[in-house]
Amino acid sequence: MTLFLVQNAVLAAREGASHAGGYSDLARAGVAVVADAFALRERAVDRLASGIEPSGIDRLVSLALTPQTRVIWH
Repeated sequence: MTLFLVQNAVLAAREGASHAGGYSDLARAGVAVVADAFALRERAVDRLASGIEPSGIDRLVSLALTPQTRVIWH
């Protein structure tokens, strides 16, 4: 399972942010928590909480095109 953070959602992935610990918990439980690298650059986020990795939107597109994958955009 992958949780891909885009747009303003990446702000919660910053090291020290109030919800960052929850994302780190998900990562420790085996969920890939990914933050869109473009959104991170736009918002000047350079330090992510433990377990969260930056990635390009191409990874999200690849995931969305994988058979039996459900993408929920919220």
